[in-house]
Amino acid sequence: MTSEVGICNMALGRIGHQRIDSLQEASPQAVDCRLFYAGNREALLQRRPWSFATGRRVLASLTAVDSQEWQHAYAWPSDCLSVRYVEPVADEGLLFAGGDLGAAAIAPSAFGQRAVPYEVRGKTVFTDRAEAAVVYTRDISDPTWFAPLFVQALAYLVAADLAMSRLRDEATRRDMLRLADAAIAEADLADGLQGTRVFRHPPPTLTVR
Repeated sequence: MTSEVGICNMALGRIGHQRIDSLQEASPQAVDCRLFYAGNREALLQRRPWSFATGRRVLASLTAVDSQEWQHAYAWPSDCLSVRYVEPVADEGLLFAGGDLGAAAIAPSAFGQRAVPYEVRGKTVFTDRAEAAVVYTRDISDPTWFAPLFVQALAYLVAADLAMSRLRDEATRRDMLRLADAAIAEADLADGLQGTRVFRHPPPTLTVR
């Protein structure tokens, strides 16, 4: 089973460094893994519209709009890393993506084609829709939900940072980043073949102000 420690040990192994038993141990490599792991995980989640990290949620309306350009304001979902687009609330049946993570569901017939103009300011989503839903990248922290190739890419990214902190080796860092880019491309291709992927590209008519 994939774990944070397992991913970090993959990264340490790729730079030929001693492995760890726990992220909470006091070893220098564990300290560095705690420093680099979470940031690289979040950054990689944001780089692609991964199917396992796709969520859809009906937005919670805010009383104060605080905008002269938009009619409605909504709260940013607590587990949202990045908004992909905003659409009207769907009436039809819903499909869960990425397994039962407690995420809101995805409308299978919409396919993003009903997306509406919106703007994000800080943690507020503005739009003119009286009722709106957001399709977004969820902050998935449980590694057991990561696709296998995503795990490989994440381990290379962590290894790139560890190459500098542990080895002070710029050449190894560049090698790890090159391998990470290749792994990300392969992971994205494989993810695009999954049957649950319905939100690969924003609709061409989407406007963000």
